[in-house]
Amino acid sequence: MSINFSHISGPSHYSKSFFEDEDNYELPHNSIFRTHRVNLPIYPYREEIISCIREHPVTIINGSTGCGKSTQVPQYIYEDCTKRREACNILVSQPRKIAAITVAQRVSLERGVTVGEEIGYQVALNKLTCESEDVSTSITYCT
Repeated sequence: MSINFSHISGPSHYSKSFFEDEDNYELPHNSIFRTHRVNLPIYPYREEIISCIREHPVTIINGSTGCGKSTQVPQYIYEDCTKRREACNILVSQPRKIAAITVAQRVSLERGVTVGEEIGYQVALNKLTCESEDVSTSITYCT
């Protein structure tokens, strides 16, 4: 299945209460990121994206630079899985080492977690992820 957002241009610690009210959730530590997230061009399509991914194991999302493909879609999937109490392991491929590391840092900042906990990266032999009883990396950015 393919979802095309190319007509849309880009912009000029987990808590159990995080998902209590899906439409009014608050990001930990910094509500400015919630405002940023809802203003991204991909935001109105989040339910369509999740529905499509649930129905089709392979889904291609095409959109312009800055619309939220790399930062938001993995979070939508993670939030949906968490809400459904399903385990998830999301890998997001990036074209360059610096992109993988930078995007992992950005998403970690948005979620209020430390890089290497729920959000991590692996580029070449440089790996910053976690697999422990308390914390497991759910979104990994890689090259």
